[in-house]
Amino acid sequence: MTRENHWDEEKVEDQLRKLPSIEDKQNKEDLFLAIQRKMDEREENQKIIIPKKKKTWFFPAIASAVAVLLIILIVPSMFNDLQFSSNDEAAEDRASEIFELNMGDSADDADSGDMGIFVDEAEETEESVEESGDITMMEEDGTDPLTVTVPAPYIKADVNFGSSIGSFVFLKGTELLIEDAGETLEEQIYYALTDESAQEHVLFKDLQSIEIDEMNNTVTLDFSENNTLESMSSTQAQALPQAIQEVFGFYGITKVIFTTEGDLGVNFGQTGPLDDLGLYTTNRGYYLYDSGEDGEKLLFRAVGVDEWIFNEVGELLTFEETVEKMRNVADDAWYSSPIPSHLEFDIMVEDNIVFVTFEEGSALSDTRDMELFVEAILLTARDFPYDFIQFQNAQVYTVGQYQMEEPIDVRDVVPNLN
Repeated sequence: MTRENHWDEEKVEDQLRKLPSIEDKQNKEDLFLAIQRKMDEREENQKIIIPKKKKTWFFPAIASAVAVLLIILIVPSMFNDLQFSSNDEAAEDRASEIFELNMGDSADDADSGDMGIFVDEAEETEESVEESGDITMMEEDGTDPLTVTVPAPYIKADVNFGSSIGSFVFLKGTELLIEDAGETLEEQIYYALTDESAQEHVLFKDLQSIEIDEMNNTVTLDFSENNTLESMSSTQAQALPQAIQEVFGFYGITKVIFTTEGDLGVNFGQTGPLDDLGLYTTNRGYYLYDSGEDGEKLLFRAVGVDEWIFNEVGELLTFEETVEKMRNVADDAWYSSPIPSHLEFDIMVEDNIVFVTFEEGSALSDTRDMELFVEAILLTARDFPYDFIQFQNAQVYTVGQYQMEEPIDVRDVVPNLN
C-alpha cells in the first residue's frame, strides 16, 4: 500500500517563497573557525574511541596453505590411481623401459667413474637421514653425555696360587657418567666404590667421603659412626686393605688416613684401632692372570705380587727394562706374561712419547690377547713420566678398543675396562 503524493514542484516552490528570509549573522572567519574546531574534535574522538581493527589475514592464509597442501597430496595420488587402474600394462612397459635405460646409463657412468644419478640420490638421502638423526639427538639431549673411566676393586675368589687357593683383588675399569659420578676425582672414586651396582660395594658401604691431598699424596677416608668395619669377616678384613692399596696406589697415593665422623681412627676388624695405612706406589709393569676355567683374563700391577723393581745396579727399572722383565716370568708362577712370545718390537722414547715399532713378521691382530698386550704396555707407561704411546708397523687399524694409527694417551687407560 502506497501513500498518495499531493505535492508537486510548483506547490513546493510557492510555499518556499512565502517563508520569511533568514540571514546568517556569523562572519566567514568565525564560521570557518567553528567548523575547523568541530573537525578537530571529531578526529580526536575517533582516535580515542574507535579501536584499531585487527589484521585478519593470518588465519585465512594458514587455511589457504593447508588447503593447497591437501590438494597437492590428494590429487596426484588420485591421478596415479586412475592412471594405473586404466593403464597397468602401459605403466609396466614404461617402467621396464626406464629401468633398462638407467641400467645402461649406470654401466656407462661406472666406466667413467660416476655411479649414476639414482645411486647418488640414494646416498644423499641416507646422509640426510643420518644428519637429521644426529641433529635431533643433539636437540633432545643437548650434548653428548660425558663419561669417565675409574678403576674399582674386583675380588676374584678361588685363585690358584700354586701352594694355596685364595682370593685376589684386581682392578676393573668402570665407565661412569659424569653427571652421575661427579666432576672431581674424589667424587668419581667414591661413586665407583659405594654405588650399589659396584661389585664390591659392600666393603665400602659405610664410607661417607673421600678427600685427596695432592700436595702430600694422601687420601682421607671418612666412615660413619655406626660402621661395621670391626665386625667384618676374615675374608672382608683381608680384601679391604688390598682394595684400598690397588685403587689409591693406582693414582700414586702414598698414605691413607682413616677417620670416623671426622675424628681420627677406625676400629678395623681383628687389627683394632687403625689411624692410617701406608701404600706401595712404585710399580714396574703389569702381568696377566688367566683363570682357565671361565676364560676370564685380567691384568694386575706387579707391585701386587712383589715383583722386583730394581735393576742389577740397584736403580729403578727403566721402561725398556720393565717391558723386558714382563717377558720373563717364572715357570712356577700363577700368572704369566701379557706379551705374546712371537712379538718382536723396538722401543724408542722421545720426550713424553714412547714409540713401539714392530718388526716384520710381528703383525698384530684384533684379538683379546693382543688387546691385553696393548693395554699392558699402555698401563706400564702410565707409571713413568710418559703421556703417549705410538705403535708403528702394527699392520692393523684397531686392536679391541684401541686405535693403532694414532698416539694413545696413557693417562686415560685403566685396567680391565668392562
